[in-house]
Amino acid sequence: MSAQRTLHKRIRWVYILYGLKESATVYSLFGCISGKCTEEEKWNIEASYTISFYVANCILLCCSLLYLPIVISIRNFSNLPMVQQNQPQKYIYWQTMVTVLFKSVGETRCLEH
Repeated sequence: MSAQRTLHKRIRWVYILYGLKESATVYSLFGCISGKCTEEEKWNIEASYTISFYVANCILLCCSLLYLPIVISIRNFSNLPMVQQNQPQKYIYWQTMVTVLFKSVGETRCLEH
């Protein structure tokens, strides 16, 4: 229980830091739109946002691969009536596939530009 509580506290900080980063980027870009920054500053803001976007998406894609051991583990319990009735492996499989599909399409579209 203690490890789970610690994990939830850290996840909260990750969301808070991510939200602050996004807020700072939006604030900076609005400043650049109104003409308060140079071209070099604008390029730096866009580059840092692009890098953080790709890093976040790569982490998400890597995390989606962690679902594979879960699916394998669930298949080991396929003889249980609850697993046969609810079929959680299908839910996990489709969740993983949809995430990978949308993020892969988003990555390729961003790479084209």
